[in-house]
Amino acid sequence: MGALKIKLAHSLTEIKRDQNYFSSDIKFTMEFMLPEILLDILERLDSKTLSTLCLVSKPMRNLSRPLLFRDFDGGIVSERCLKRLRNFSQQLLTDPSLASQVRSVNIGCIQEADIGELQDIFESLLKHTPNFRHLTVPGAQRFTKFLNNLLKGQDYLRQLQTFESSPIYGSTIRISLQCWQSIFGLTRLLSLSLSNCEYNSTLSSISPELQGNGDLLLRRVCIENRSLGYTILARLIQSCKRLETFIYVSPSRYHPEDSDPATIIRALLLHKNSLKHLTFDFCSRDEDEDFNQARKLESLEEFSCLERLYVNQDCLPWKPLLPPSLKLLGITSPDEPLEPNLFHNLGIASHLSLKLLSELYVTFPLFEGYPEGIFDGFDDRVYINID
Repeated sequence: MGALKIKLAHSLTEIKRDQNYFSSDIKFTMEFMLPEILLDILERLDSKTLSTLCLVSKPMRNLSRPLLFRDFDGGIVSERCLKRLRNFSQQLLTDPSLASQVRSVNIGCIQEADIGELQDIFESLLKHTPNFRHLTVPGAQRFTKFLNNLLKGQDYLRQLQTFESSPIYGSTIRISLQCWQSIFGLTRLLSLSLSNCEYNSTLSSISPELQGNGDLLLRRVCIENRSLGYTILARLIQSCKRLETFIYVSPSRYHPEDSDPATIIRALLLHKNSLKHLTFDFCSRDEDEDFNQARKLESLEEFSCLERLYVNQDCLPWKPLLPPSLKLLGITSPDEPLEPNLFHNLGIASHLSLKLLSELYVTFPLFEGYPEGIFDGFDDRVYINID
C-alpha cells in the first residue's frame, strides 16, 4: 500500500511538472511570436473576442484595440447609431493612430429626421479616416446632396471600393440615379449597390459618366427594390470595363416609355467573358397578358462564364438558350403558376447542354401547387429546392 502511494505521488508530480512546462511554453510562444503572425491571427477574430483579448495584457491590448476600429456598424436603430458614431469619432480624435485602421462604415439605418445631425459627425469622421474602403449610407435625398458636395469639393473617399445605399423603411422618398452621379468619380470603386432608385423618363438628363465610355472599374452592380429605366441601366453597364455580377430586382412593371428589357442583355454582352452572376427579376407581363405575351429575354448562350442565374419565369421562353457554364438556376414566379413546358425543356437541357447544372431554386405562390412530375425530367445530380 505504501509503495502504491509513493508511485501515485510520483505520477502527480510528473503531471504537475508537465503542466508547468506546457504553461510556460504557451507563455513563451505568445511573447516571442512574430508580430506579423500574431496580427494575422487577431485579424480573423470577431469584435467580442478582440475586446476580451484587450483585458489579457498590455501588449495584447496594443495589438487588439486598433482592430476594434476596423468596422463601424451603426446597427438598425437611428438614434443609437448616431450616439455610437459620435463616440466612435471622438475616440479617433483622442487617438489619431486608430483612424488609419478604419476600413468600413455602415450608417445605413439613419432616418431622414436625423440626417442633419449626422452630417457634422460624418464629415469630421471622413477627415480623419483616409483608408476606409466600404461605405453604407441611407438612401435619402438630404444625405445624397451632402455626399455629392463632399465628393465634388474634397478628396474624401478616393480610396473607396464598395458603396451601398440602404432603403429608409417607412419613407416614401425615392431618388433617381442622377442623384448618385458623383459616385462615378470614385476611380477605385469596385462594387455599387443602390436602393430607392426611381424610374425617370427624362433620359436627356443622363450625366456624362453614363455615356458608355467603358472607364468604370465596377465589378459588381446591384440595384434592388425600385424601378430604374432600362436605357439608363444599359448605359451604366456599357460604362463598365469588366462586370462580374449584375443584379436588378424591381417590383414595378415595365414602363411603355422605356426601352425593352432585352436592352440589358444586349448591353451585358460586352461582359460575356467575365459575367458570373446575373439576377434580372422584373414584372414582364401586364395583368391582361399570359405567359406567351410576356417580354422574353434573348439567348444567354454567349455568356461563357455565367455560373449563377436568377430570373423571373415569364422572362424565359419555353426553350431557353442558356450557357453550358451554368451551375445554379433560380426561377421566381411570385404571382403565376409554374409553366410545365418550360420545366420539361429545362429538364431535357440538364442532360444535354446544361451538364454543369447542380442546383435549381424555384419560388412560386404559396397558395399554388405545382403539376405532378414537373421536375421528374431533371438529371439526378440537380438538387431541386422548392419554396
